[in-house]
Amino acid sequence: MNEELGRRLPVSIESEQAVLGSILIRPDSFEEIAGLLDSEDFSLDEHKKIYATMRSMSEMVYSRLFRVRLSSWFISAPESLTR
Repeated sequence: MNEELGRRLPVSIESEQAVLGSILIRPDSFEEIAGLLDSEDFSLDEHKKIYATMRSMSEMVYSRLFRVRLSSWFISAPESLTR
């Protein structure tokens, strides 16, 4: 039933482009959007691939950023490790 409904839903290429464009303009908005959308929510294969790539890059950047912040914290606050 859901599969049938999904096929009949209206498609808005312009809306998909707007979502992808907003992520490009404000990458920090991806965290909010990622909780609402999945790549399969897009109708065009190109948009699905772009969104999936954005998700992958976001996870990679977050992971690297986290490691950099964590290592910076350990370097700048070694006294907190002995407590």
